[in-house]
Amino acid sequence: LPPLRLTEETMSAHAGDEEGAPPPDFVGAIGTYLRFAEVLGRRTGELHVRLADAPGNPAFEPEPYSSEDLRSEAAGMRAHADDQLTLLDRSLPRLDERRQELARNLLTRRDELLRPLDEMPLKDAGYRLRCHGDYHLGQLLVTEGDIMIIDFEGEPSRSLAARRAKSSPLRDVAGMLQSLRYAVLTGLAAATHTRPEDVERLAPWARVWEKWVGKTYL
Repeated sequence: LPPLRLTEETMSAHAGDEEGAPPPDFVGAIGTYLRFAEVLGRRTGELHVRLADAPGNPAFEPEPYSSEDLRSEAAGMRAHADDQLTLLDRSLPRLDERRQELARNLLTRRDELLRPLDEMPLKDAGYRLRCHGDYHLGQLLVTEGDIMIIDFEGEPSRSLAARRAKSSPLRDVAGMLQSLRYAVLTGLAAATHTRPEDVERLAPWARVWEKWVGKTYL
């Protein structure tokens, strides 16, 4: 990162502020990423509008969520989250001391993490449609300031029927937000590989980057 004049207090304030705009110095440092996120958000919206514009084609025509659809999706999400926490618990012996501590802190909050999935409202969920299904940064070609979206075959590990199933377009949005998080964490890990002690100094920048790039995308 170039030398910036932001203090940790300023970063913390902007990291938690849901309104306004990023600090000018920060925009100067990551303006390229913010412009990319703006284009990506626009293209994502256009993608879903185009996928939903399929009158008379049952495979693509949007359908309102029924209560049964919502119950099924909520149950699937709950089972997936439960499986991931179980996998983390089984992986504890293979983790170093620091990661074990982080994992145990997470596992102690298991009920708290799963509760929103058990209490998910089962109405007013909009429409489900054929989405990209495997939407992340690796599915983009970036050229001349614009973005092309590729690889519409869906997530390879899922069955063909599951890949063809309609879902909320917010699933794609969530996948891209997660990919942006992976990107900043990968950058942080690379920057601190030889100097782990720098993590505490650089982690606030990673959080602010993720917050404003994600907000711009949304």
